[in-house]
Amino acid sequence: MRKLVLPKYFGRPSIGLALFGCANRPFYHICVFPDRALGRRSESSILEQVGTFDPLPNVRNEKLVALNIGRIKYWIGERNAHISVPVLELLGLCGLFPIHPKTFIRARNCRRLAEAAAQQAALKKEAEEKAKEEKNETQESKTGGKEKTGGVEREQLKEPESENKDKQLKREEDKAEKTDDSRGKEGDDSRVEARPAKKITEDSASKN
Repeated sequence: MRKLVLPKYFGRPSIGLALFGCANRPFYHICVFPDRALGRRSESSILEQVGTFDPLPNVRNEKLVALNIGRIKYWIGERNAHISVPVLELLGLCGLFPIHPKTFIRARNCRRLAEAAAQQAALKKEAEEKAKEEKNETQESKTGGKEKTGGVEREQLKEPESENKDKQLKREEDKAEKTDDSRGKEGDDSRVEARPAKKITEDSASKN
């Protein structure tokens, strides 16, 4: 019986989405079909195009929808057209119909997914911070041990320097003592040599 009736006049018209575009780039036309029970929708069965819908977000994270509201009202009011659920969701977001319950469900699911993703990101950050702190602690411990060993080596190096200084001071003291002794001996010799001169002067004075 269905084969004998023309598709354009069979049953109740419906408003739905017709898939266009290409692979990995879908694009939908909002069209009026003669009957939703006819099976697969194709371009040959479209009565009228009422709008378009781009499901992929653009640069501003927006999904664009274009609607011919006058023709949609005509098909819904005068022709009693049936509306598919995706088109009902779009019309609810546009304000022509009440918001569909599926939009609330989808928003709740998206919110839960976003919260879960945020929690995972926070846990990852905490784990990374802990790993960095552990690495810094290990590096500080290693550098601290090196500094300690370096300090010991420096002290060990400083000890021979102090010994050398002590030796130099002793040598200088010995030199000073030797110089003092030599000066004392020279003074004694000068005194011994000067005494006969005094005696000679005294003898000459007595003779006179």
